[in-house]
Amino acid sequence: MFTAKNLIIPILIVTLLALTSCSQTDEPQDDISDAQQLSSNAEAVKTEEPVADETEPPVDPLFPYMSAVNLLSAAQYEDAINQYNKVLRIKPDLALAHHGRGLAYHHLDQHDLAMEDLNKSIELDPQYADAYRNRGIIFLNRGELNKGASDINKAMDLYKARGDREKLKALETLLGNPAD
Repeated sequence: MFTAKNLIIPILIVTLLALTSCSQTDEPQDDISDAQQLSSNAEAVKTEEPVADETEPPVDPLFPYMSAVNLLSAAQYEDAINQYNKVLRIKPDLALAHHGRGLAYHHLDQHDLAMEDLNKSIELDPQYADAYRNRGIIFLNRGELNKGASDINKAMDLYKARGDREKLKALETLLGNPAD
């Protein structure tokens, strides 16, 4: 039985053959000159500087930030740092990203880098209670009791001021002096 379905493949083959024969020329091609042309085109591309398109919207740091948070939660600290670095290239004044990267550094025992990021986080957002809490814990672990106590007290004051009883209670429990 003959159907239209049986005609589709032969028609496609004939069409493809016709298209390829139309694109071929009878003149022999000079392979060396083509290679030189491609080479000179490649060199021209290499030397061109990318032009920033002023109409492009700014890159959104949300995806790398959320990726970094998830990696930090999964204890993949080096990968988290890499993602936080991407975020900070896009938005260098994001206190949350400095704080997160500082935590990742802390977990890798790179405490000096952790302190730099926590300091930057507090500089960018002086009301960031978690940054004070975590910096205070690092100070306490280093034996810098006055600085640690000062940061912990600042964090507690900020938690109280914003009514965050859960974090306040967790911090009090951590310090061994719940206020019940």
